[in-house]
Amino acid sequence: MAAISEYPEKWTMNQVGGTGLAISAYEQGLKFAYTGNGVGRGAYIQGEASIRLWSMPKALRFSVNPGDATVKRLSLTFTNGAGKTYPAVNVTTDEMAKNTVSTFELPLESVIDINDVSNYPLTVNAIRLDLGKSDKGRAYELLMPEFKTVYNTYGSVETLNAEASSMRLYPNPVVDGVLNIAAEGAGILSVYNNAGALVLSQPLDCSAGVATANVASLQAGIYYARFVTANGASVQKFIVK
Repeated sequence: MAAISEYPEKWTMNQVGGTGLAISAYEQGLKFAYTGNGVGRGAYIQGEASIRLWSMPKALRFSVNPGDATVKRLSLTFTNGAGKTYPAVNVTTDEMAKNTVSTFELPLESVIDINDVSNYPLTVNAIRLDLGKSDKGRAYELLMPEFKTVYNTYGSVETLNAEASSMRLYPNPVVDGVLNIAAEGAGILSVYNNAGALVLSQPLDCSAGVATANVASLQAGIYYARFVTANGASVQKFIVK
């Protein structure tokens, strides 16, 4: 699994109040660079992509350093698992301190019913930063070194991804107690039920491309498989019948 910072080419960029907006990788997040044009009214920069939040995260965490830019608001737009798109959700409406890293956390319960599995996977469609007036011809860099999901139930924080999970589970639904996992590398497979409780954990070696897990002990229902290797973590939903 790769962080969103590794996929700047997947982003579509829009801006008002500046020129030459470019997006690139920065630590575990992104860097927005542009040139000011002296316009302040309605100024903003926006990156659009489909960032799918696998499993059932409880919050999103951001770190932002606006540099010399005046950033008045950070907001996101979402689409839920049923295809419903939500209006822009404000992460913060307070002007950010310049040349300072500030960290924000957005509880997803403020966006959706986090206990309704039909809302998952949740997808972030756009990140928008509303700006103040810029100096004409001046170069600006806005840094977002951290952009992560928070899974409070089992205390983990995962880097967000700009593409679907590289892990594939089959058959799905599982009917005979055997789950095939197509992934890369060796690591630990953890399975969580729909309430977020750990119900299965075992070493798993997918170096050959596919490995199997015995899930015959699981009752019928919805589960989330999380496979952690030295290269990162992948999460996928599966069903046991």
